[in-house]
Parts: sequence; C-alpha cells; structure tokens
Amino acid sequence: MPPFAPSNPPTAADLGDLIFRENPYSQSIELMLNGIEQDTKYVGTWDFRTGSYRIAKALRIAYCYKDAQGVEIKEYLLIGYEGSGGI
Repeated sequence: MPPFAPSNPPTAADLGDLIFRENPYSQSIELMLNGIEQDTKYVGTWDFRTGSYRIAKALRIAYCYKDAQGVEIKEYLLIGYEGSGGI
C-alpha cells in the first residue's frame, strides 16, 4: 500500500480495500453486515508475533465465499481493538 501524505490521509474505504485484499480465501466474498456481533466486555489478550496485546473490544463479522468445488462456506472476520477501551 502506498504511503499517505498528511494532505491525503487514508480513508475508511482504504481500510476496507486492505481487508478485502488480504482475505486468504477468495476475492469474491459476501459480507453479512446485518449480523455483526460485538463484545465490549471482553477481557483477554491476543498473541500476535512476539507480543501479547490487550483487546478492549472485539467485532465478529460473518462472510461467505465459494470454495474450489463451488460449495458455499461461512467464515468470520475478527477485529480486535487494542487498549483500554476509551476509559
């Protein structure tokens, strides 16, 4: 992704594009945004690479894609917000 100059900051659309590009399953997925689950009382950490990070809020977003045999598969995108949760 190209660097952004201060006069051209990234947008929400840029974040969405990044998430779609990094999807390891298929480039044609169907998001199911009407059933987003969120947990603001989550107390835990996610281990990532060499660190452990406190997650204050988590979202679970369902999506569907078709595998190589044409079978529809349902998976989930998890988004964790690191930190104190704004308190």
